[in-house]
Order: sequence, then C-alpha cells, then structure tokens
Amino acid sequence: MRILKRLRNLLLCVNALAFTVLLLAGGILAPSFSMRFFVWQFERNGTYAVLDMSETDLHYVARGTIDYLSLRRDSLADIRVTVGGAERYFYNYAEVCHMRDVWYLFRNGIYFTYIAGGMFVLTAVILLFTERNKFQRLFSSVMSMWRGFAVATLIVMAVLGSLIFINFDRAFIVFHEMFFIDNWMFSPADSLMINMLPTEFFMDISTVMLSAILISMAFVITAATILRKIISAKEVKNAG
Repeated sequence: MRILKRLRNLLLCVNALAFTVLLLAGGILAPSFSMRFFVWQFERNGTYAVLDMSETDLHYVARGTIDYLSLRRDSLADIRVTVGGAERYFYNYAEVCHMRDVWYLFRNGIYFTYIAGGMFVLTAVILLFTERNKFQRLFSSVMSMWRGFAVATLIVMAVLGSLIFINFDRAFIVFHEMFFIDNWMFSPADSLMINMLPTEFFMDISTVMLSAILISMAFVITAATILRKIISAKEVKNAG
C-alpha cells in the first residue's frame, strides 16, 4: 500500500513538473517564434533605417531566422537580400556559425518540450485510469501539486528576473559565456545580425518571456486554489 502511495505521488510530481516545463517552454518559445514581435522590434528600434533595408527584405530575413530556429529551415547561409542598394547574403560566415550554436539550443529545448508533453500525457492517462473512481480526489491532488510547482517556479523566476535586470548587459555576457564558445562577439560596424538584433531586442524579449511565465504561474496558482476550494465545498456538502 505504501509503495502504491509513493508511486502515485511520483506520478503526480512528474505530471506537475511536465506541466510546468510546458508553461516555461511556451513563455520562451512563443515570443522567439513570433513574427509580430520581430516586426514590433524593427519599428521600435528603427531597424529598417539602420540597415537601409526594405520592410519586405527585413521581414524575409526575420521569417527565415524564425523558421531556422524552429527547425523548419536547414540553413541561414542562403538568405540573400538587398542592403543599402546592393544585393548580398545577410549572414556572414561567423554569424552563420554562431546561429548554428543558437539552433542547437533551440533544438534541444524543443525536443525537451516534446518529452515533457509526452510525460504529461502519459502520467495523466495513468492517473486517470488508476483513479477513475476517485476523480474528485485525484483532481484535488493534481491541483495541489500544480500549485506547489507554480509557486516554486514563480519565486525562482521572480528572483532570477530581478538579478538579470539589475545588470542586463552583464547577465547577457554571462549567458553567452555559459552556452557559447568564442563566436558570439560581433560589432555593429560590420554585423548586420547585431543591427537587426541589438541589445534592446534581447532586453524586450526577455521582459516578454519573464512576464508571460510569471503571469501563467500566477494564473495556475489562482485557478488551482479556486478549483480546490470548489471541490472541498462539494466534498463537505456530499458528506453532510
């Protein structure tokens, strides 16, 4: 009996962890693959004028970059556009190499998200099958576990976000030193990529990611608390 209880708690933990990972992945990947976000940044940062490119060409580069990082395009080396009246390849060799490293990060993140999704569905099916006659009890336990993981994630992300935005430039450097070797330092004077994706771009996308994650966690905490109270009220009513 004790083994079954431990197994049940393990399934609940894995389910809540997988659910939390899916929310984190959504908060990170959604803005990263949003053409609307890129266009907003181009307009906000005056990127068209900085690069001396047409909207059509710059949007083509952005779409190609999004497709590449979302595993729908094989390479960035063949993206050719008009810059300052002259036709050229947008990404140079060093930038292509760097973006390949970025691609590996996104690929691993996407695969990890798929695994989390599979674990979420698998644990949910097992729990529903084994406790099909105790649905209210199961639902209450799931909500409790989701809320616990959401509270922990909310606290961690709030602290991490605060540390990042105290000195974003330093955090940006530390991130690159952790995940990249030595091909990530580019100058705006000779890098179209850096002019398309300046520090302001990364600061804004980090803000959007963090906000999305915090809001989703707060929503889970609120929804889980309300639903547990409703279930508790029903149990008291049925017992009476």
